Parts: sequence; C-alpha cells; structure tokens
Amino acid sequence: MCTNMKLTFKMIMYVLRQYGEVGEMEEQAGAEEQAGVEEGRAETFAVTRSAMMLWDYAQEIAQDRTEFAYAHPEAPRPAHPPIQMSRRDKCLLALMVEDRREAVIRLWEELNEIKRLLGLENI
Repeated sequence: MCTNMKLTFKMIMYVLRQYGEVGEMEEQAGAEEQAGVEEGRAETFAVTRSAMMLWDYAQEIAQDRTEFAYAHPEAPRPAHPPIQMSRRDKCLLALMVEDRREAVIRLWEELNEIKRLLGLENI
C-alpha cells in the first residue's frame, strides 16, 4: 500500500542528498528529466508501506504523550527510545513531515484570513 504525496523535485533531492542516497550523476539525470516539471507542478511520490507504518507508530506515540501531558501536567514525560529505520524511510518521513508542515501553515493562514474577515483579530 502506497500513499501519494505531492513533493517538489528540489525537496526530494535535498533530503536524499542529506542522507547520501543520491550521487551527482543521478541528480543531474533527474534534474534534466524534471526540467518540464519546474513550472510549478509538483510530482507525485510513492511512500513505502514501512514508512507509513513508522509514521503511524510515531503519531500514536505523540498522541499518547500529549494525552499524558494533559492528564499529568506536572509529571515528566516518559522517555521513548529512538525509532530505528532505514535511510530511505528516514528520507521519506522527512519529506512527509515537510509536506504536513506546509499544509498546517496553509490552514493557519486561512484561519487568520477568516478571523480578519469576521473582524475578530482584536478579540
């Protein structure tokens, strides 16, 4: 099972470069192939099943920690060991986080616009 995400070519290459998953020749070939895509369209990128499982696992831990912090505001949060994963999954998850961050920013901007239109910015 794969999930399709819209990610820019530059973003994919940046993350892959960070983890040493792409060399200069692959980057040049990909850049030439993507030359037509740079006009503003984003490519669809398949996310592996293992990356989705890691995403779901991390999301569950984050939700549990949030609930724990809400129920016990004075208690220290329980420690959790780092999640082990392949470089490829780490790259994919970094791209997913960036995609989610951009979506949240767009929603926040939309809420600010609604607030402004309703005249609620000073409340």
